[in-house]
Amino acid sequence: MIAKPSPRHPVRRSVCKWLLRVFLVVVVAAFVAYATLPYWLPTGWLAKRVENQLSIDLNRQVRIGAVRIGWRHGISIENVTIAERSGRPDDLLVRVGRIACGFTPLTTLRTGRVDRLEIIEPEIWLAFDEEGRLISLEDLGTRLSGQSGFPTWEYRVRNASCHLRMPTLVQTFRIDDLTCRIDKPAGILNVSGQTVIDRDDDNLAPGETSTATLLVDGKVITPKLRKDTVLHGQARIEWKGLAVTDLPLLVAMHFPIEQLDGSTNGKLTFSVQPDLRIDYDLSIAFHSVQILKRGTTRPAQVPDARFVGKGLWDPPTDRIALYEFDYETEAVHVRGAGDADRPALAIDPNGDTPLAIHLTGRVKDWIALSREFPDVAEWTRSAMVRIEGGADLSLDFMRSQDEDHLVAAVEGRQLRCSVGPVASEFLCGDPDISKRLHVDIGHNHLTGRYTQKEVSFSVGGTALVCRCEMV
Repeated sequence: MIAKPSPRHPVRRSVCKWLLRVFLVVVVAAFVAYATLPYWLPTGWLAKRVENQLSIDLNRQVRIGAVRIGWRHGISIENVTIAERSGRPDDLLVRVGRIACGFTPLTTLRTGRVDRLEIIEPEIWLAFDEEGRLISLEDLGTRLSGQSGFPTWEYRVRNASCHLRMPTLVQTFRIDDLTCRIDKPAGILNVSGQTVIDRDDDNLAPGETSTATLLVDGKVITPKLRKDTVLHGQARIEWKGLAVTDLPLLVAMHFPIEQLDGSTNGKLTFSVQPDLRIDYDLSIAFHSVQILKRGTTRPAQVPDARFVGKGLWDPPTDRIALYEFDYETEAVHVRGAGDADRPALAIDPNGDTPLAIHLTGRVKDWIALSREFPDVAEWTRSAMVRIEGGADLSLDFMRSQDEDHLVAAVEGRQLRCSVGPVASEFLCGDPDISKRLHVDIGHNHLTGRYTQKEVSFSVGGTALVCRCEMV
């Protein structure tokens, strides 16, 4: 007897073929869907969702011009604006030309991050009140402050502008390229950047241009990245051909000046301590600098000079201290006369002593000093005093809440000085005779009274001493 073939084998084969076809169809469909993802994603809906969420999180009105997605150019969010609160002088807080990152959906789903983030042509407007407090960000990001994590480990900012608006001054800073890289295991944020600024220079031939450069390099260690660390960091800024008021740190320290002409070269290194105190080391050279002090209309010429200083700045209290001070021009060389407990220069607006100065130095050339400081030339001319040669000097000035106190001395054995008309001098001190001027004056802010505790002038063995009070 011949056995009939079982029908189960053909059925099993047909089921396997059907399942294989279904699997291949699903794979092809998934591949096609993934490959065409940029074409069918609802970018308009995504832009509106992001707008609404950011507006809630930032407590500001957010607008997004367009969202574009492609495999080649990645994700591009264009024309982003964050509005300022009503009543502020600026309509916008932030405007960004474009935010770009790579389009890697699988990697982003797996890690929660994108490969990089580029912010192109951002502008930010920051406003300060009369006391130097930042008021633009008072209620910004209340919902974002509790969130953690970074969308990427690498950021790049290109063609950025920052506009600082103070009650009497508006300043704009620009930087061409700024890169931030995060090393999370080490808890380190590395920052580097540079900018090149075209400058007008009347001394150049037609068609030639002058440029100023700024380089930034810094490292910050923060517990935001690694919990067993404390906040601290270091940064270095080097520049060539910049104006004094182009330096962000000096504007943040509320220096009340506006530069009209000239340039500076220099280097600034500073470190941020866990208590937010900033220790800094500044060296700067001035070239034909002309400034305008806030609240005045008469420009002042700053002598060509070299300055080196080390000290600290405490942003919460606005206290500035210089422990090392060295200033030299053609005419004068001044050094700090302070120590660890008594800085050469201390500015403490909210302290018992808002201003203290302790300096010593030497006048190298009185004629050059008259050129560099016209007020000195005017005083000596009105007093019919003529001085030649070098002299040692010292100055101590203390400003308290109630009074100012100035103690100054000028002493020079080798200088020649004369008092009176040229044809009939009534006092003359030749070289090799000791000469000394000592001034001790106080001024009471409440009464307006000047106390001339001592003004003495001695030549050789002859001394003239005056003590009086004036209202």
